[in-house]
Amino acid sequence: MRFTYGCTRWVILTDKYAIKIARIRPLRPFVRLFIGVKEENVGKVLKQRYKRNFLFSGLKYIFYILFGGFVANYIEYKIYKNNPNKYNLVPTIFTFFFIFNIQIKGEPLKKSADIKKHRLWSFVKFLPKETDLFLPKQFCLINNKPYLADYGSPDAKFIFENLRKK
Repeated sequence: MRFTYGCTRWVILTDKYAIKIARIRPLRPFVRLFIGVKEENVGKVLKQRYKRNFLFSGLKYIFYILFGGFVANYIEYKIYKNNPNKYNLVPTIFTFFFIFNIQIKGEPLKKSADIKKHRLWSFVKFLPKETDLFLPKQFCLINNKPYLADYGSPDAKFIFENLRKK
Protein backbone atom coordinates (compact mmCIF):
# COMPACT_ATOMS: atom_id res chain seq x y z
CA MET A 1 0.00 0.00 0.00
CA ARG A 2 1.26 3.46 -0.91
CA PHE A 3 0.03 6.95 -0.04
CA THR A 4 0.30 10.01 -2.25
CA TYR A 5 -1.58 13.25 -2.80
CA GLY A 6 -2.52 15.85 -5.37
CA CYS A 7 -3.87 19.38 -5.17
CA THR A 8 -7.33 18.39 -4.01
CA ARG A 9 -7.17 14.73 -2.94
CA TRP A 10 -5.18 12.15 -1.04
CA VAL A 11 -4.69 8.86 -2.85
CA ILE A 12 -4.25 5.42 -1.32
CA LEU A 13 -2.83 2.92 -3.79
CA THR A 14 -3.41 -0.77 -3.11
CA ASP A 15 -2.50 -3.70 -5.35
CA LYS A 16 -5.70 -3.39 -7.40
CA TYR A 17 -7.34 -0.07 -6.51
CA ALA A 18 -6.72 3.66 -6.15
CA ILE A 19 -8.82 5.31 -3.44
CA LYS A 20 -9.10 9.08 -3.94
CA ILE A 21 -10.11 10.92 -0.76
CA ALA A 22 -11.25 14.55 -0.92
CA ARG A 23 -9.09 17.03 0.97
CA ILE A 24 -10.48 20.05 2.79
CA ARG A 25 -7.97 22.88 2.96
CA PRO A 26 -9.41 25.65 5.17
CA LEU A 27 -6.45 28.04 4.92
CA ARG A 28 -5.84 27.60 1.18
CA PRO A 29 -8.37 30.25 -0.02
CA PHE A 30 -6.78 32.89 2.17
CA VAL A 31 -3.26 32.03 1.06
CA ARG A 32 -4.33 32.09 -2.62
CA LEU A 33 -6.20 35.38 -2.11
CA PHE A 34 -3.19 36.94 -0.39
CA ILE A 35 -0.89 35.86 -3.23
CA GLY A 36 -3.37 37.15 -5.83
CA VAL A 37 -3.73 40.54 -4.14
CA LYS A 38 0.03 40.80 -3.74
CA GLU A 39 0.51 40.09 -7.46
CA GLU A 40 -2.41 42.46 -8.25
CA ASN A 41 -4.12 40.01 -10.57
CA VAL A 42 -6.85 38.42 -8.45
CA GLY A 43 -9.82 40.27 -9.97
CA LYS A 44 -8.64 39.74 -13.53
CA VAL A 45 -8.03 36.02 -12.98
CA LEU A 46 -11.39 35.46 -11.28
CA LYS A 47 -13.37 37.26 -13.98
CA GLN A 48 -11.42 35.52 -16.71
CA ARG A 49 -11.81 32.09 -15.15
CA TYR A 50 -15.45 32.25 -14.13
CA LYS A 51 -16.88 34.85 -16.53
CA ARG A 52 -19.00 36.36 -13.78
CA ASN A 53 -18.93 39.37 -11.54
CA PHE A 54 -16.16 39.63 -8.98
CA LEU A 55 -18.20 38.65 -5.90
CA PHE A 56 -19.80 35.57 -7.47
CA SER A 57 -16.48 34.53 -8.97
CA GLY A 58 -14.71 34.98 -5.65
CA LEU A 59 -17.24 32.85 -3.80
CA LYS A 60 -17.08 30.13 -6.43
CA TYR A 61 -13.29 30.23 -6.34
CA ILE A 62 -13.22 29.93 -2.54
CA PHE A 63 -15.70 27.04 -2.69
CA TYR A 64 -13.56 25.23 -5.24
CA ILE A 65 -10.34 25.79 -3.28
CA LEU A 66 -11.99 24.51 -0.08
CA PHE A 67 -13.95 21.60 -1.54
CA GLY A 68 -12.08 20.88 -4.77
CA GLY A 69 -11.58 17.22 -3.84
CA PHE A 70 -15.33 16.67 -3.59
CA VAL A 71 -15.82 18.46 -6.91
CA ALA A 72 -13.08 16.35 -8.55
CA ASN A 73 -14.62 13.13 -7.23
CA TYR A 74 -18.04 14.23 -8.49
CA ILE A 75 -16.69 15.13 -11.95
CA GLU A 76 -14.85 11.81 -12.27
CA TYR A 77 -17.88 9.85 -11.18
CA LYS A 78 -20.23 11.66 -13.61
CA ILE A 79 -17.83 11.56 -16.56
CA TYR A 80 -17.22 7.83 -16.19
CA LYS A 81 -20.91 7.11 -15.62
CA ASN A 82 -21.80 8.98 -18.85
CA ASN A 83 -18.86 7.60 -20.90
CA PRO A 84 -18.03 4.09 -19.62
CA ASN A 85 -15.15 2.52 -21.56
CA LYS A 86 -15.65 4.92 -24.46
CA TYR A 87 -12.55 7.09 -24.02
CA ASN A 88 -10.09 4.87 -22.11
CA LEU A 89 -10.88 6.35 -18.72
CA VAL A 90 -9.83 4.47 -15.61
CA PRO A 91 -13.12 3.13 -14.27
CA THR A 92 -14.57 4.86 -11.23
CA ILE A 93 -16.25 1.83 -9.71
CA PHE A 94 -17.58 3.32 -6.48
CA THR A 95 -18.09 6.64 -4.74
CA PHE A 96 -19.21 7.38 -1.21
CA PHE A 97 -21.01 10.75 -1.42
CA PHE A 98 -17.97 12.06 -3.33
CA ILE A 99 -15.94 11.93 -0.12
CA PHE A 100 -13.93 9.17 -1.75
CA ASN A 101 -13.84 7.41 -5.11
CA ILE A 102 -12.50 3.95 -5.80
CA GLN A 103 -10.90 3.34 -9.18
CA ILE A 104 -9.03 0.49 -10.81
CA LYS A 105 -5.27 0.97 -10.40
CA GLY A 106 -3.01 0.92 -13.45
CA GLU A 107 0.74 0.90 -13.90
CA PRO A 108 2.68 4.17 -14.31
CA LEU A 109 3.48 5.23 -17.87
CA LYS A 110 6.88 4.10 -19.06
CA LYS A 111 7.13 6.73 -21.82
CA SER A 112 5.30 10.04 -22.00
CA ALA A 113 4.91 9.42 -25.75
CA ASP A 114 2.21 6.87 -24.82
CA ILE A 115 -0.08 9.80 -24.05
CA LYS A 116 -0.34 10.63 -27.74
CA LYS A 117 -1.84 7.18 -28.32
CA HIS A 118 -4.79 8.04 -26.07
CA ARG A 119 -8.18 8.52 -27.76
CA LEU A 120 -8.64 12.04 -26.37
CA TRP A 121 -5.26 13.43 -27.47
CA SER A 122 -6.73 15.11 -30.53
CA PHE A 123 -9.14 17.07 -28.30
CA VAL A 124 -6.88 17.91 -25.40
CA LYS A 125 -3.80 19.06 -27.27
CA PHE A 126 -5.63 22.30 -28.09
CA LEU A 127 -6.23 23.23 -24.43
CA PRO A 128 -4.21 26.09 -22.89
CA LYS A 129 -0.66 25.16 -21.91
CA GLU A 130 -1.33 25.67 -18.18
CA THR A 131 -3.77 22.76 -18.27
CA ASP A 132 -2.29 19.78 -16.49
CA LEU A 133 -4.86 17.32 -17.84
CA PHE A 134 -2.44 15.71 -20.26
CA LEU A 135 0.69 15.41 -18.15
CA PRO A 136 2.16 11.90 -17.85
CA LYS A 137 1.28 11.75 -14.14
CA GLN A 138 -2.45 11.86 -15.03
CA PHE A 139 -2.20 8.58 -16.96
CA CYS A 140 -1.56 4.93 -16.34
CA LEU A 141 -1.33 1.75 -18.36
CA ILE A 142 -3.97 -0.96 -18.15
CA ASN A 143 -3.30 -3.97 -20.36
CA ASN A 144 -0.53 -1.90 -22.04
CA LYS A 145 -3.01 0.77 -23.18
CA PRO A 146 -2.92 4.37 -21.88
CA TYR A 147 -5.84 5.29 -19.65
CA LEU A 148 -6.67 8.70 -18.24
CA ALA A 149 -6.59 8.23 -14.45
CA ASP A 150 -7.15 11.78 -13.19
CA TYR A 151 -10.08 13.35 -15.02
CA GLY A 152 -11.71 15.26 -12.17
CA SER A 153 -10.72 18.73 -13.34
CA PRO A 154 -12.96 21.47 -14.77
CA ASP A 155 -10.96 21.11 -18.02
CA ALA A 156 -11.99 17.46 -18.27
CA LYS A 157 -15.59 18.39 -17.54
CA PHE A 158 -15.48 20.97 -20.34
CA ILE A 159 -14.05 18.46 -22.82
CA PHE A 160 -16.62 15.77 -22.05
CA GLU A 161 -19.54 18.21 -22.12
CA ASN A 162 -18.44 19.28 -25.61
CA LEU A 163 -17.89 15.70 -26.76
CA ARG A 164 -21.44 14.86 -25.73
CA LYS A 165 -22.79 17.72 -27.87
CA LYS A 166 -21.16 16.29 -31.00
